[in-house]
Amino acid sequence: MQLQQWLEQKTDRFMAPERLRIFSLLAGMMVWHGSEPSVYANTCDGVDWRRAFAVHLWYGSSYEASVSEGFARYLQAFKGSRDDDGNAFQAAYATAPQPHYAPAAMEADRRCDSEVDFRLRDTCFHLLRLYRKQTHRLQRTLDPATHTPYVLDYQLSWPLFCVLQSLHYEHMPASLVARLHCNFAAQLMSLDMWPWAVMVALHIPQASLRESLVKEIITRHCTLGDTPDLTDDDEFLVEQLSIPAEWIHRAKALRAQYERNHLLMAQHNILAGEWLLCHEAIVKHIASPAIVNGDTEVLMSMLEELEPLYRSALIPDWNKAGQVYLDYLRLADQLRDLAEGTESVIRQEERSADLVSLSSRLENLPVRCALDRLCRSEMAKACTIRPAMDIAAWCHI
Repeated sequence: MQLQQWLEQKTDRFMAPERLRIFSLLAGMMVWHGSEPSVYANTCDGVDWRRAFAVHLWYGSSYEASVSEGFARYLQAFKGSRDDDGNAFQAAYATAPQPHYAPAAMEADRRCDSEVDFRLRDTCFHLLRLYRKQTHRLQRTLDPATHTPYVLDYQLSWPLFCVLQSLHYEHMPASLVARLHCNFAAQLMSLDMWPWAVMVALHIPQASLRESLVKEIITRHCTLGDTPDLTDDDEFLVEQLSIPAEWIHRAKALRAQYERNHLLMAQHNILAGEWLLCHEAIVKHIASPAIVNGDTEVLMSMLEELEPLYRSALIPDWNKAGQVYLDYLRLADQLRDLAEGTESVIRQEERSADLVSLSSRLENLPVRCALDRLCRSEMAKACTIRPAMDIAAWCHI
């Protein structure tokens, strides 16, 4: 062996250090001590941990050695080895597998969970450990600090977890899995990418937590338009992520309530199937202004949406409020036809009976403000004056 001859003849002290490193590497000797203390060759000196691992795998192991055996040799190289009495047997000579952003001499400890401390290592190192030992803790591998100085940056940790999960590495505690999903969703929301945050939240295994987080994200970030139609982001949630449209309309109704847009609040509540909330919005905020101002088209369409029995049966005060408004609006339309002379006498008599019935039910309408009082007064006035005009017309005939 060439190195042994140089050592015996003490000619190694005349050799260039780089030449000694090359021969030592080719000989499979990661560290070589020469004839004098100053003659020393370390094949891992000045190289990063990936190259140091490659050197141990390609040159420091037999050609039949597995990746696990090469990795074990590298572990011994940067950790050192001790004898049975705990004394240093071989000093560490390879670079520790620290993240790329960490200083070369840094060996800072940081806490991974509430149980143990561990030294900060690179993500690739943890993947090699996971390859060697499938029970290696995933929370260590997925810690953002293993690849970035920004400890709240999960843009690599989350996709890596999905890949590992697809390879059946599923031994991470459920609470930590949920925390990983929530943290990455929060990061996406901070970047104004909330529809993708919903996609991330859909990966949470616990059904109740998953539904709660998805609804919370939609409620926090949904926007209102001039109409109750869905926006492009909303359509992405419905068509691509299969989010129920009712969840989106319920969130928009809450947003409209916050912005005091009572009309949109009622319309979105209808689309969300919240019949009771829609009825309350109509009675409290919409019906009186619409009737007083004579703009009743939208009001009538919403009341007709609530009229079917399977919906109105769920509204306790429907017969005392919503039904009264709807009957009045229908009679108002019929009275306009009556004024134009397009109805028969029999139909006119029926309208008069309906007006009398409606007039008796007006007293049950809730009155919360002066506008409600004015609305009820206008409705009562229409029910009492118009029948007298009709009777006079009939007598004239």
